[in-house]
Amino acid sequence: MHGIPEESRASKKLGHLQESWITEDKLNKIRLLNEFAHQRKQTLAQMSISWLLQKPQMTSVLIGASKVEQIEDCVKAVSSSAFSEDELAKIDSILL
Repeated sequence: MHGIPEESRASKKLGHLQESWITEDKLNKIRLLNEFAHQRKQTLAQMSISWLLQKPQMTSVLIGASKVEQIEDCVKAVSSSAFSEDELAKIDSILL
């Protein structure tokens, strides 16, 4: 991942997500999480959904898909393996 994709919401001049909100620190965290997701044989979106769904207080997850392919990708998250305690700790260490 190298910057903001042209077709992404953050690249548009109008909207709620502004390019200026995407800092280098956030991009570094995204890169680390993306690398970890690939180690789990998941996309970053799939791992994010899996991470949210493993939380007992989470009853649903809303996705902001704008393409059918994004929905198909996200649905695969429900068949992913559970996170180990070490994996959850690694995610926490990246996010903090």
